[in-house]
Amino acid sequence: MNRVSTNGDPKNESDELYYRLGLFAKWVGPRGWLDIIELRGAGVYGTDTGQEARLPAFETELEPRISWVGINDSLRDYAKIGFKNVLLPKKPELEDRTDDSLLDYQLRVFMHMEGGDLQRAGAKWNVIEGSFFRVGPTVQLRTNAPRLMFGHPVSFTGLYSYLAPVNGRSGNNSFVNLDLNVTLVDDAELNRKISLHAGLTRGGLDLTKQDVRQFTLGLSVLY
Repeated sequence: MNRVSTNGDPKNESDELYYRLGLFAKWVGPRGWLDIIELRGAGVYGTDTGQEARLPAFETELEPRISWVGINDSLRDYAKIGFKNVLLPKKPELEDRTDDSLLDYQLRVFMHMEGGDLQRAGAKWNVIEGSFFRVGPTVQLRTNAPRLMFGHPVSFTGLYSYLAPVNGRSGNNSFVNLDLNVTLVDDAELNRKISLHAGLTRGGLDLTKQDVRQFTLGLSVLY
């Protein structure tokens, strides 16, 4: 569910509700080159929170993961695709050794395909009705600095996608989403956490290609 209402132009608001049923499969190859290929697919029924829209659709994604093991040591250490890359290592203290970095990032690249038939638009869906099939690349970058904010985590995620229409009308083909999370208080023993979130969304949403321009700022409190 994705709904954001504002005092501005209602055509730039988002009001989407999706029901998905899908599966994924993994192929494991030789280490170093195409270590893993993952295929994800799902049948989708899209509507809005008022159940006024109707969009039967499907989507699939194909994602490779490459470690460069045995091929190039520099790429293996700092430029793996689909895997965590530790830029500033530290001695882990947890048993699962997940706290092994002061700064790390993950780069993901995958191909996204989607198709469907927008049969009825919702009240706030500024979209073109009809059938469609689109395909294009998506790039996602995640960075994490677990102790940057006075010993607490700061993380950033950026995503860009471009879906070209193979069938159906063109428009709003690109999409950008930026998210920044800053943890202000993190007390694991008392299960208390306060974090600040800032997000920017601009471009055409998946499936509907509704043109959305939003900036959100939020405070999360777990006490």
